[in-house]
Amino acid sequence: FLAAAATALECREIARRHSRPDAGVVCTVGVVKVEPGIGTAVPGVAEISIDQRALDPDVLEVMYREAQEASRRFAAENGVSVEWRLLFRIEPRPFDPHLLALCEESVREVTGDAPKLPSGALHDAAEMAPHMPAVMMFAYSARGLSHCKEEDTPDEHLEKAISAFLLLVDKTVASVAGNRDSVSLTSSSHYSVQANRSLPIAVGILWRTGCRSDCGGVASERSYPFCDSPVRADTVDR
Repeated sequence: FLAAAATALECREIARRHSRPDAGVVCTVGVVKVEPGIGTAVPGVAEISIDQRALDPDVLEVMYREAQEASRRFAAENGVSVEWRLLFRIEPRPFDPHLLALCEESVREVTGDAPKLPSGALHDAAEMAPHMPAVMMFAYSARGLSHCKEEDTPDEHLEKAISAFLLLVDKTVASVAGNRDSVSLTSSSHYSVQANRSLPIAVGILWRTGCRSDCGGVASERSYPFCDSPVRADTVDR
């Protein structure tokens, strides 16, 4: 567990080292499991997940390599072994520049401002972007809370978001009139304009002591599905 905990802390430092304006860098540890899970027993196995995100695929690759190196270093320091399993990987997917411009125009006309913020969330538009021009427009979430029972968008913000979205639809229809290009427009409730996509490398890491645990043996390997994790508060309003 100590090796896993040290790696989790180092992943935060990796994100800090590579953070810069518009980088969209995130490192999240969203899963921590130990076995046998008994309060008085030293864990024989510790498993964590690491979700790394960046707008630049080269930066993402360096972060991934640094996390692996850190885990091996801490494993050696603590006298344990470490294994990595890739759960999910996708390259950053920028949205369509023309639709981004139309989206920015629409939001600015309705609200007077149009902030652009990167997001790493796996929304439907991430799947559409490789196949057709796509863009996402976001509305304000009160107190920055979303994907929870406390999530709420005040009526004033909701009305503006709807007006901006309908304006974007009008602008898009006018822009593509006369040709057969397909366009994907998606609305959600986090912030004003999503400028770029940063999608994650998610990795499961398994530490083993090589000794038997109190439950009778070292647990077999298990994989975990990717789970969308929160991103930095200064990057996305969540």
